[in-house]
Amino acid sequence: MAWKEFSPITKGAIIGGGGLILYALYNTYIKKGNIKAAPVDYGQIPVIYTAPGGQPVKWDPDPLAKEISQNFEGWNLLAYPETARKISALQPEQTKLLYNHYNEYYAEDYPTLTQLIDNEWGDPGGEYSNAVNHLKSFGLNENGEENKITWNTIAQALTDPNKALNFPIKYPAIELDKTTRNTLTGAAAILAAGMIGAALIKTR
Repeated sequence: MAWKEFSPITKGAIIGGGGLILYALYNTYIKKGNIKAAPVDYGQIPVIYTAPGGQPVKWDPDPLAKEISQNFEGWNLLAYPETARKISALQPEQTKLLYNHYNEYYAEDYPTLTQLIDNEWGDPGGEYSNAVNHLKSFGLNENGEENKITWNTIAQALTDPNKALNFPIKYPAIELDKTTRNTLTGAAAILAAGMIGAALIKTR
C-alpha cells in the first residue's frame, strides 16, 4: 500500500508509533543498556542485623535508592541535601552497590546515579557536589564513555537476539490482499496510538 493512500490519522499514528519505538530503543538499550556495573566485593557490605534464625542480614541499597528516586527524578523545586549526605557517607562497596542498583531499577531522567545528582539544580552547602565527587572517586561513571551512542550499539540493539530490543532483518515474504493489508494497518495504527497515549499518561 502506497504511503499517500493512508489517511492522515493513520499516518500520524504510524509516525508516532515509530517515534515511540525509537525512544524505547534509546531508553531501554542505548541509554541504559551500555552502563557497566561496578564490581562489588559483597564480603565488604556491612551486616545491619542478625535475623532470628541467626542469619546475618546485610545492608540493602533499595531504601536509599527509592528515596533518591522520589527526591531527584523528574521536576522538583526543593533541595534534598540530607539525601545527598547519605550517599557521601557510604563505604566504598556500599557506594558501588547503590550505584548498580539505582542504575538498574530506578534510573529515568539520566542513565546513572552520578549523572542524576550532577545535574540537580542548586547545591546547598555543596552536598550534591560532595555526593558526585564521592561517586566519581570510585570510578562510577566518571567520564561517561560507556554512554556514547555509536552505530554499532544501534545495530546490535536492532539485530542481536540477546539485546533489549530485537527487530529481525530477514522475514518471510507474505502476499496479502488489499482488504487484509488495510485491516492490519488499521490495527497497527490503533495499537501505536494506544502506546503513545499510555506513554503520555505515564509521563504526566
